[in-house]
Amino acid sequence: MASANSGRTLAAVLFTDMVASTSIAEELGDRRWKVLVDRHHTTVRRELKRFGGRELDTAGDGFFASFKEPASAIACACAASAAVQEAGVDIRAGVHFGECERIGKKLGGITVVVASRIMALGGAGDVLISSTAAELTKGAGFTVEDRGRHELKGVDDRWNVFAVTAVDGQPRPTPLMVDEGRSRRADLIGEPRGSRRWLPAVAAAAVVVVAAAALAVFVVSRHSALVPAANSVSRIDAGGRSFAASFPIPAADNPAVLTFGVGSLWLGDVDNRTVSEIDPGDGHAVRTFGTASPPTGLAFADGQLWVSYGNSSRPGSRLGLLEHAATTDARLVAAPFEVPAGSFPLAAGSGSVWVADWLGSTLTRYDTATGRTSHVALPADVGPVSLAMAASSDSLWVATGRTPDVIRVDTSGVGRPVQEFGIGDQAATAVSVAPDGSVWVTNESSDAVVELSSSGVTRLHVSLGSACDSPSAVLATTDTVWVSCVSSDAVVGLNAHDGSIIATLPVDGVPGAISQGDSGAVWVAVGKQQ
Repeated sequence: MASANSGRTLAAVLFTDMVASTSIAEELGDRRWKVLVDRHHTTVRRELKRFGGRELDTAGDGFFASFKEPASAIACACAASAAVQEAGVDIRAGVHFGECERIGKKLGGITVVVASRIMALGGAGDVLISSTAAELTKGAGFTVEDRGRHELKGVDDRWNVFAVTAVDGQPRPTPLMVDEGRSRRADLIGEPRGSRRWLPAVAAAAVVVVAAAALAVFVVSRHSALVPAANSVSRIDAGGRSFAASFPIPAADNPAVLTFGVGSLWLGDVDNRTVSEIDPGDGHAVRTFGTASPPTGLAFADGQLWVSYGNSSRPGSRLGLLEHAATTDARLVAAPFEVPAGSFPLAAGSGSVWVADWLGSTLTRYDTATGRTSHVALPADVGPVSLAMAASSDSLWVATGRTPDVIRVDTSGVGRPVQEFGIGDQAATAVSVAPDGSVWVTNESSDAVVELSSSGVTRLHVSLGSACDSPSAVLATTDTVWVSCVSSDAVVGLNAHDGSIIATLPVDGVPGAISQGDSGAVWVAVGKQQ
């Protein structure tokens, strides 16, 4: 019998699975295997977020997710397949599009079964799609090859299956050789998690370990009076230790990106493909822009709102998409310059807009006064995932999604030297610059936050432990560093001077982007459980 929450919906369904997981687990042992799985999950979840996917289930080393259209599901599968190779593993993926049955928060029906069975046909690195998905994504930049007709267990008839071989004309990576995979796994994991060497001995004096005292604060401050609901924006007043207000956004489906500008909140929803201006006084949506693709970045420069879309490319082109609008406009228009496909980390300040190309590891700079663009090459394959700069700073800081580094770029002139600073043994996931110029970087795989001075010297290394699982966003203010903890369903506040935990604020959803508004207020976007 159908439940009260059941119904029918069209969706693209994606299944992924780690190849040779049993033999890899035996090779690594329990502790090292857990580290690898954590890295795999973090990587896949990052791509799901970037491409607007909704995680429906995770079984061991595989994912079950849904998307509104097959192009996003295929693009996500290809990006995830390439990204997890950095950890020394290959995945296989299957995509189908069709009508699904809503069963509570999950999906069921023949479409789900078909996607799962198609995935099971694949080998290392394969992204296999149904003929339906292939037909609907013609012109979207995917090159496919026919893998023939197959009988799918539990499904009537034979099904045509295709493999994605290239994206925007670029061949997909080949599967890892056995020795290469083993070498990458060894480089990633090193010692077991319990004996991780965070920093060289010469920097040990700069390391702060948050231990029993921090955990005591965590226990005491676990409950705040207000617990924000999913699909809301919520405010923490300057110097506050609890949420002061929370505004539900009725039209929101999956708010993921947030910024503050010209007295308003600006909220990007990846499922609804919208950007809304929100009145911070009452949470009222002043206006809403429809977007060309799921928005993945928001920033303000000289009164202009800029929106990036990491998974959007024009048919037949290897260019990405960037749009902007004046705060008095009624619609978004194409940006006056072009960026590569895969460009989504976005920052603005000092008369410039900066966009990072996650796939090609480059930065594009647009001067709003002269209309000129220029480029800065980052070290190869760093995969920039977050940008941050202070208004008075001459530095742009880049969190690298594929390496355990943060990069400083001199913004006072194009082509200035790029400096890399290590933050531990896991990749950086988000970065924020405090008013004093200090730089705070989250490390999602190891549940840690690192503080660097404005010159790149490590000051603090804070291990959050059970207080914050999967820190995915960070905002550094004068006295407090706020961190969104995705798997803990909480926002954690750290003392900016010693790294101790001073507040743990639960949310009834998934905490996401954090932005600072007027009067020092901190705003948090809260999405729904996937």
